[in-house]
Amino acid sequence: MTNYFVQSAVAGNNEEKLMISISTTPDVNNVAWNNDTATITITYQAYQAKYSGDNQTLNRTGSWSGSTNFYMPATANTTVTIATDTRTIALNQGSTTYIEVGGNITGHYGGASFSAVQGITFNARPYPSSQVSLSASTFDMGTNITINTNRLDGTFTHTIRYAFGGASGTIATGVGANTSWTFPTNILAPQIPNTAAGSGTILCDTYNGGNFIGTTTVAFTANVPTSIVPSIPTLTFGESVSAVTSNVGTYVKLLSLPTVVVGNCSTANTYGASIAQVAVIYDGNAYNVTNGQNINSLTYQMQQVIQKSGVVTFTGRVTDSRGRSSSADGTITVLNYSYPNITGFTLQRCNSDGSYNAIGTYVKIVSAGSVSSLVNGTEKNTASYAINYRERGTSNWLPLKVATPLAGLSLNNTDVLGGSINVTKAYEFQLLLIDKFNTTISQSVLGTGAVTLSLNKTGIGVGKVWERGAIDAAGRIYDQTGFVMPVGTILPYAALTSPDGFILCNGASVNRTTYSDLFAVIGTSFGAGDGSTTFGIPNLSGRFPLGYMNGYTSGVWIETWNIGSPHVVSYAPSSAKFMPYNGMAVRFTTTGSLGTGLSVNTTYYISNLSYNGAYPQFNLSAVPGGSAIATSGTSSGSINMYAAQSSVLGNYGGEEFHFPSSNEIPSHSHIISARTTAGGNMDGLAASGSGTLYTNNTGTHNFGYGSGGNNMPLFTVVNYIIKY
Repeated sequence: MTNYFVQSAVAGNNEEKLMISISTTPDVNNVAWNNDTATITITYQAYQAKYSGDNQTLNRTGSWSGSTNFYMPATANTTVTIATDTRTIALNQGSTTYIEVGGNITGHYGGASFSAVQGITFNARPYPSSQVSLSASTFDMGTNITINTNRLDGTFTHTIRYAFGGASGTIATGVGANTSWTFPTNILAPQIPNTAAGSGTILCDTYNGGNFIGTTTVAFTANVPTSIVPSIPTLTFGESVSAVTSNVGTYVKLLSLPTVVVGNCSTANTYGASIAQVAVIYDGNAYNVTNGQNINSLTYQMQQVIQKSGVVTFTGRVTDSRGRSSSADGTITVLNYSYPNITGFTLQRCNSDGSYNAIGTYVKIVSAGSVSSLVNGTEKNTASYAINYRERGTSNWLPLKVATPLAGLSLNNTDVLGGSINVTKAYEFQLLLIDKFNTTISQSVLGTGAVTLSLNKTGIGVGKVWERGAIDAAGRIYDQTGFVMPVGTILPYAALTSPDGFILCNGASVNRTTYSDLFAVIGTSFGAGDGSTTFGIPNLSGRFPLGYMNGYTSGVWIETWNIGSPHVVSYAPSSAKFMPYNGMAVRFTTTGSLGTGLSVNTTYYISNLSYNGAYPQFNLSAVPGGSAIATSGTSSGSINMYAAQSSVLGNYGGEEFHFPSSNEIPSHSHIISARTTAGGNMDGLAASGSGTLYTNNTGTHNFGYGSGGNNMPLFTVVNYIIKY
């Protein structure tokens, strides 16, 4: 029940007013589905403060009309009940219902008329259909879900239906408060073949007895279970190199090109999905990926010989149109193999019995090496060797020893060959070590016959028979002070390729054994190569050489020295003798200590350079571009930093173009154009006097183009070569 009270303003000589009391059943805010109607009780009353004693009329307004005559007695402070009405109205289903109750009184003494009105709104009468809900709104297909009808009357029954994609059907009939249903994967999943989740609707038809009342719905999201994936594929293997198959019968490192067949690629158990991708995965990479092809098998042939030995794993992966994958591993056993390895090849002039003879016409050849063992039940590899030669400077190789099988897989042979090896000529020799698949060739030179002095009308041979040039020496040439051309000498050279005895200074890594004399001189100062078999050659490509200096150039006093991790250095620009840059080599001295992690007279490299105002600050690293050095402890004494670019052999620095920072621009001044009067003209500022200065303009002028400057002197490009 809802109660209302409304009254008019006081009017007339007797100060009278109209009062209306209203009550509703049901409460306007609590209208039930079965509240077809509402009852409104309305009481009309009149009140006077003074007496009048006259006949008056109540005139109803709003949703109802009509009038009632009444007598207002001649008594002050009197209330008269004029009428009580009971009204019945129909309540709207699905929308609010509005009524209006009002009235006015006429015939009052003095002719006054006064009125009151009250509007009343009933909430919408709800539809009687049950409001269906689910125990879960998102779930995997195959899950049992409770469907609650939330019925409005205990006698209601329901038919529960579903709709999902293009599938629909009845779940249950005659349902009371709830029912449960296992959402069927075999029905729902085929509706979403290209995604792993879909949206559907549960529909609830409500009945009152045999009468259909209405339908309500609730949405749900059903996921295809993660267990629904393509069939696990099968992997079979083959060999595409027929020589490996016929000679070894199994897979061999550096020789085999395995084929991998991914079979049994099926989505039969995925309820509608198709195959979207098949791939072979080897060594972390996916190969021969097929996209968008609904295939049953995939054959992949490796494009590069297999680089592993032992048990090697391949993975076959099948991905369906929902993005779900299944995979299987397969393994092959790969025999270890390396190319024939020549470990020794020496030449010596000799007699026919192999005894040494510096001017012999025979050559004693000592050969050593081995080939890989390939055991597949029995040994499958073989070894043989051959020797070819040619006069130095000619192009055609001649057989000196034809391919000769070895009893095993190792070569440790001494051969005396020739008989016509001219003592006045040098020869190039080839040693060929051959297995079933590959041949390794090593070359060596047999010089002319070794004699103390060989005189020729064209030149002199020293330690050997003369071949070429004015002086043809078997070893390095000395004068009174040492080598005429020491190993490690760098020269400018006006050709693209290096001459005999030299290599280009291009930063390449070269063999430590082949260039053993050079390695003994420069070591790894210009690069460590691979750390074991090679080393770095100086790189003068696009660079100028700078002389080494065992000392320091101009230095700066360090104003701030922060010990921390990592170390931070800064100094006042007023103390600078040079400007730092990233990669710059520096050294330090101190009258005290630098702190733990740093040492005096040790080269460090600037990194992470920035400016705190005008103060440069940076980290230090042990190598160019390395990690900032972590430090600890405390520093003491006066610390100085020195440029050490030229105190490290093999150090690189400088730049071809330079972009000056504001901190690198020298201190300078500008003339300001001004005038002393509004109409006057004067260049510069007044040296004396007072008053207002009027600028010729107030704009800001920018100069320059923001590009770097060429940092190169005049130059001519040549090659640099180094003696080995």
